[in-house]
Amino acid sequence: MTATLQRKATTNPMSETTPSQRSLKPIIDESGPWLAIVADKVQSLRFGVVQVVVHDSRVVQIERTERIRLDQARATA
Repeated sequence: MTATLQRKATTNPMSETTPSQRSLKPIIDESGPWLAIVADKVQSLRFGVVQVVVHDSRVVQIERTERIRLDQARATA
C-alpha cells in the first residue's frame, strides 16, 4: 500500500510558518511500521474507527474503536 499525502499551503496571515514550510511537501514516512499497523487494524475491523494521531508531521499514536452491532431480534429479546 502506498500513501502519498501532502500538506496544503497555508494562507493564514497569523500563521508562524516560514514560506519554505508552507510549500507542499510529503509528510508520510512510508518506511515506518505505522502503515502496516493501520492496515492490520482496518482489515480486522467490521464496524468502527481507526484514528492516526500526528504531531509535528510524525505519527505518534494509533487508536482503534470497535463497534459491536447487535441483531434487532437479539436486542429486543
